[in-house]
Amino acid sequence: GEADPREIDGIYISVHQFGSPAFAAEALDYSVDEHLLDPAVEEVPGERLGDYSRMLSGDMAYGREITWYVQRGTLVIRLSASSPEGDPTGDATRLTQSMLDAQPATPAAS
Repeated sequence: GEADPREIDGIYISVHQFGSPAFAAEALDYSVDEHLLDPAVEEVPGERLGDYSRMLSGDMAYGREITWYVQRGTLVIRLSASSPEGDPTGDATRLTQSMLDAQPATPAAS
């Protein structure tokens, strides 16, 4: 059968570890600021994930893309998901939360 154009058809995930929670939060902000240089992308409100999170959204040639940047302790997770015609926000949020659930808890940034 044919793929449903409202479903996610692309996912990109990266996970990086830093020397401290403060460095991880700084790296997250730097990464988001760099990503926002793309005029097709904007920061949008999203639920709080991990210790600190920011969500971006944009309409690309291949469809709607949602990107979560999430920090937990010394880790930063980036998860981007796209859908040709649908809204990938719910699935992207659930995938990101499941990645966090699979990680051991670490102290929050202070």
